[in-house]
Amino acid sequence: MTRSDAALDFLTQAGRYCREQADELQDLLSIVVQRTAPPGAPATQDHRALLASVRSDDRHSLGSQAVVAGLSLAVSVADQVRWLGVLLARPDDAVPLYAHASLARSALEAAALVAHLFADGQPFPIRLGRGVAFLLADADAAANGAAGIPGNPYMPTPGPGVQAERDRLFALVRQAKIEMVPNRTGNRIKGIRVRADGPEFPLVTRSSDLVEEAFPDMPKVYAMLSAVVHGMPWGLADSMRLGHREITWEPDPINVAGSVLPALTAAAITGRTVARYRGAGDTPAVAGLLRRQQTFDKAMQQFGREHGVLAGARPTIARFLTPT
Repeated sequence: MTRSDAALDFLTQAGRYCREQADELQDLLSIVVQRTAPPGAPATQDHRALLASVRSDDRHSLGSQAVVAGLSLAVSVADQVRWLGVLLARPDDAVPLYAHASLARSALEAAALVAHLFADGQPFPIRLGRGVAFLLADADAAANGAAGIPGNPYMPTPGPGVQAERDRLFALVRQAKIEMVPNRTGNRIKGIRVRADGPEFPLVTRSSDLVEEAFPDMPKVYAMLSAVVHGMPWGLADSMRLGHREITWEPDPINVAGSVLPALTAAAITGRTVARYRGAGDTPAVAGLLRRQQTFDKAMQQFGREHGVLAGARPTIARFLTPT
């Protein structure tokens, strides 16, 4: 990276915004979760629906587990964004070539799942169906992973214990009178139905699809970050410089910003989603998260125009930015 004062100032600002965004999201989550949700909040309405439903105790347990899983994902968003800020805390010393993409993609994935599970604006059966499907998919993944870990003289294999936890969850779903839909061969569960006449909720959801749905203004952002995370040459090329008989790697401020902007957006969407679910969508912090994301968007555009670094960028990079 050309260590100009302008580039250092820009990256310093990016790191500060990430840390501030993470802190504000963490504070918002603490406030809205500890505060009693008002009568009209989706959280309150869901609670009433669970109490009135068939097998209410079992369904209430499943619904609570799904909400806790969603909140853990929201905390994960704050954590990823905060550590992206830490990476950029001292750009005069070092700026990551590629590590920023891993943190940004993790924040996007978690935020997209939060939006999927809390299903802002959707009725209660959608949230319950998505939540139970997510829990079952997670239990399957945990059991499959643990089954491949061998034991040793100091530690037994974790497979049987994790499998038992998975079996208990599946039994609870059956007790709750939630239908589990097998695949064609009958060797695994591919989806669930909360009601016999209701929609089927698939256990497997593609992260790329959820991200595209949650971040419609950032087309192909998941694919671009994944290209870096998975070490695809085209995703790594922008930090490489070819000269006469030499090759160097230097961080590119716009590429780094291409991770910061999605991460800030992930935090804003997460805060808004959880706050609305808890009936606190008008909390000033929700607007503050969005405002910080928009401010950095404008700063990114300004830096790119003033230094001519957007002219040669890929069109998909330019489309990260809000049109002027």
